[in-house]
Amino acid sequence: QYYLNLGIQASLVVSLVVDGQLWGLLICHHMSPKFVPFYERVAAAMVSEVLSLFISVQQRLELARQQESAGRAQQRMVHCLKETHDPQAAFAGENGNVSDLLKCTGACC
Repeated sequence: QYYLNLGIQASLVVSLVVDGQLWGLLICHHMSPKFVPFYERVAAAMVSEVLSLFISVQQRLELARQQESAGRAQQRMVHCLKETHDPQAAFAGENGNVSDLLKCTGACC
């Protein structure tokens, strides 16, 4: 009913599936009835596969960057704790912050 109210009479929906989970949809609308030939449906499916793969790779790269950054922060804090024996300096000092290890916007020591 919603599409009819907008005057949409044809639509093509293609799923974006990343790591076995529905990530999003590509939705194309047309204002008049439209037959989509097989080769165009195959092309849309190929675009979906390529975009899904790209999204997956980008998510994995971001996770690797976050893990690397957290590892560096952890090493800095451990080094500072060994050198100063001061937990407050290690966890909230210039060498790092406990919030660098956690997904949070702030931490209090």
